Amino acid sequence: MTCSWSHRAFGLFCWVVLLSLVSLPQAACDSGLKCPAGTVKYGNTCKAVDDFGEQGDLVLPEIVHPDGSQPDTVGEIPDAHGDGVDPDSEVIDDTLLDVSYDVSWPGGLVGKPCNITTQCEMEGFSTTCLGWSKKGYCTIKDCGDGTTGVLCPDGSLCMGVSLKQPVCIQSCASDADCRVRDGFACKLMPDASGAMQSICHEVDVPGATGDGCLSASECAGEAGCLATFPGGYCTLLSCKDRPCPGGAACVLFGGESVCLKSCVVSADCQVAGNLPRACVTKRDAATFAEVLVCGSSEVGAAIGKPCLNETECASGRCEVIATGRCSFDSDRLCKLDNDCGLNQVCQNGSDKTLGLCSADCSASIQCPNPAYCVETLVFGTLTGKGRCMAGCTQNADCGVESGVDCIYGDPLLDPGRYACAMLVQGEIGTRCQGNSDCRQGFCLQGQGAASGYCTFGCDKFTGGGHCPFPTTCGDFDAQQICMRRCLSDADCLDPTVLRCDTNRSLPVCIPVV
Repeated sequence: MTCSWSHRAFGLFCWVVLLSLVSLPQAACDSGLKCPAGTVKYGNTCKAVDDFGEQGDLVLPEIVHPDGSQPDTVGEIPDAHGDGVDPDSEVIDDTLLDVSYDVSWPGGLVGKPCNITTQCEMEGFSTTCLGWSKKGYCTIKDCGDGTTGVLCPDGSLCMGVSLKQPVCIQSCASDADCRVRDGFACKLMPDASGAMQSICHEVDVPGATGDGCLSASECAGEAGCLATFPGGYCTLLSCKDRPCPGGAACVLFGGESVCLKSCVVSADCQVAGNLPRACVTKRDAATFAEVLVCGSSEVGAAIGKPCLNETECASGRCEVIATGRCSFDSDRLCKLDNDCGLNQVCQNGSDKTLGLCSADCSASIQCPNPAYCVETLVFGTLTGKGRCMAGCTQNADCGVESGVDCIYGDPLLDPGRYACAMLVQGEIGTRCQGNSDCRQGFCLQGQGAASGYCTFGCDKFTGGGHCPFPTTCGDFDAQQICMRRCLSDADCLDPTVLRCDTNRSLPVCIPVV
């Protein structure tokens, strides 16, 4: 079926196509079509959002005629330019997209408005039309640094944003570089390595500093969404070289300078959703003077207790092991996109953030009883410094929901103890099924065994013979490697393939012969 009508000075035509995936009845050529909540307009049809896949990673599919050809016109784009046309009825030819305001598209593509992928075609690139909150945005998939993926065109950056894989996103210096009229802003966001970059990003529900959020799309202006607060926290993620918005202070938080909402009393921190917020004391990032800002209302947690951020801990330190999960490997914890495999991103959220209250310690600075100084790779390179972690006798003592286990090893100053430890999958001493499971080194496993644990040579670190908790330097098969400590077979992950060699002065886990 086809129909036509006149629109201003242009003669436009629409094609209405019955698609097998349409979950709602198809409407006729009704210029006043309104779609109910949970659906989006697609041509002249309402489709359930679920038909397009996960929200936030929406790619608009092609509209195809029964004969396989492409239509002359495409679906709607929002009336972002204030011309008085009803966005629910306007059908716009792909050659008539209104981009008259001063915005350039990097490489002739990235950030360009679109409705379907054919409007984003670029020879030599895998492109798509990203339906960010129903605002079409041309992008390039499979990007990287040029060696691990496609190098993004000048004027764009390879970013994870809120998608399941990195894509090219338009870079910017200010909002003027972005499609402000379409609801985009120049946001400060971390790239795969954690470096802050300014990119054109959607703003769907512009929350103020301190408001709850699920992603940066829900925060106004440059602000991103901090995952280390219950319900999220809209904030400028770095105020080292830029001012905080009014009503916020630049403070030291998690080792960085971030903008937190200023307050006098805890009532000043209440936000929509009744999120747990309270007025707490932090240090100004420039003067180090004490200032009052909105933090978590759950305060005073002891060492070893679960936390999302340092305002919740009596020690003032929360060891955050992860703020998200890898997009295609959800069992892998992460903080940055680089923590995940190729073409994956770290999907952050307060519901995915894991941490424990802790404190600094070293070979000469003891922890308060009953905590031990645990030195693991989670906290960086081995320098004779660690973090205070609770002692334990079983996993239940450690709050396993925070990503820790009760593990036997050698804490600094207190060798041969069970302590709560956070071991990221793939680190030394963790279970593996092959070398590819280990972030470095190799998988120590017996001949034909299904699993083992990750290890590497003892000379890996400065000083030689120094291994991270819960391993010690031992001899195996004429090699000096970091071997997991044990008191019995039960400490060796899987006693069917690993056993505790108690004949050594320092018992370690070895493969079952």
